Amino acid sequence: MSILSEWHGEFVSQYLGRGEINGEDCNFEIGQKKDGSIVLYSTVEIRSAQENEAATIELAGIVENGIPVIAKGKVSSATTAPLAGSLCLARGPFEFTVGDADWARAHEIRFTVTNFLFCYSVGRTGELVNNPRRLDVNLDGKDVTFEKASQYDPVWSKVGLGQSTEITCELVVRVGRQTQDDIHRLSNAVCDLLSIGTGRIINWIYYEAYDCDGSLVYVYRQNRYTNRKAGSELIDFSKKRTAINFLEQCYPAYLRYNARHPGILHGIGRLLLDATAPEFKQTSALLVCAIVDALSKRDSSERDFRKRIEHLSKTYGVCLDDDEIDAFARSRDSLARHLSFCSHDGKSEYARCLSVLRRVVLGVLGYQGE
Repeated sequence: MSILSEWHGEFVSQYLGRGEINGEDCNFEIGQKKDGSIVLYSTVEIRSAQENEAATIELAGIVENGIPVIAKGKVSSATTAPLAGSLCLARGPFEFTVGDADWARAHEIRFTVTNFLFCYSVGRTGELVNNPRRLDVNLDGKDVTFEKASQYDPVWSKVGLGQSTEITCELVVRVGRQTQDDIHRLSNAVCDLLSIGTGRIINWIYYEAYDCDGSLVYVYRQNRYTNRKAGSELIDFSKKRTAINFLEQCYPAYLRYNARHPGILHGIGRLLLDATAPEFKQTSALLVCAIVDALSKRDSSERDFRKRIEHLSKTYGVCLDDDEIDAFARSRDSLARHLSFCSHDGKSEYARCLSVLRRVVLGVLGYQGE
């Protein structure tokens, strides 16, 4: 058994080889788990310049059949480790490639995606219905395909209930004139949109590049954040056409908004998990108000909260009447100042706040469907 498997259990894939880490010869193992985390074992000791800080490493090595592996980024020691060498977890930006990273040869990119349950619903006997094997989408002139993973059917219920992180499909992109940055931008936007729409953190954790003959060129991996927790869906993805419409309508709007305000929508996809969890409390409602507040400040310098909400609704065509805006402003003030609802019916008040948030987010994304 390998060191990684002995100390960290199951991996999506792992590689054993020999090479150099920061100029020192060593044997190494490197692998990625289905939750996106990357683990590295080396027979040489890896130390950081400062105690309790992550160490920066550069690995260049060869694995089976002479295939090159290159890795770089920050790592820190695992809480448990073998007696000899170093067992580390990737921290912050970290990446590694397997094979010759020749983007010019890439003809098709397959992103391995976690936790996207596409076009499913449950029949009366518990069977999956409206559940195609693939989903074809045109994203602002770029054709992409979602293909269901072979293990999808046994794991979909665990993912839907927030009990597991699983690989559920591949996002397939045909390479034309796009650069590597263009492809990354597309895949990241798709994952952010799906995270917002489905109430689950959806990410690609690695991709494989193939040439025009279907031969594997290289594999690219990052330690990307995933999470088994689930909130409520913003969009009902049980119908194929709904999923397609959501992605095709919102992708251009996402790119435009992200160009003006980088990272905001990415963060909202994560925050919505806490804001829309079934067990709500005052802090959840305050988070709802904080998200709307943050969005309103991106398009208006007005100091008055209520006026910013009015401007936000007009800018993105969100249907909010005066009574709804007034009620939302009262809730926000009470939650921010006293950490309490302004009415005796906290459940209904929270539902009204959440309704405003959902419509604002969908307005920002330009969604016109149900």
